[in-house]
Amino acid sequence: PFYAVKSNPDINILRTLKMLGAGFDCASEAELQTVIKLGQQPENIIFANPCKGKSHIKFSKQCKVDMMTFDNPHEVDKIHAIYPQAKLVLRILPD
Repeated sequence: PFYAVKSNPDINILRTLKMLGAGFDCASEAELQTVIKLGQQPENIIFANPCKGKSHIKFSKQCKVDMMTFDNPHEVDKIHAIYPQAKLVLRILPD
């Protein structure tokens, strides 16, 4: 499972979840920094903000966090231009 850091970013909760083997769902560069400082492996982190800033994508690339979400063609183009090796997860909202 990937824990959504924004739901409760308490450092003790994050440490406990990491020890239990959970992954992390991060929505910002700050959340990425927090879980990386805990020693979480990049393959256990998903950058799950549907509208990421370019600098945040660059930071994600620098940290080798390659799994991220998108929900529109513009976001795919933006990610691909900065981080073509990224693994993308499509977010959809059905009627």
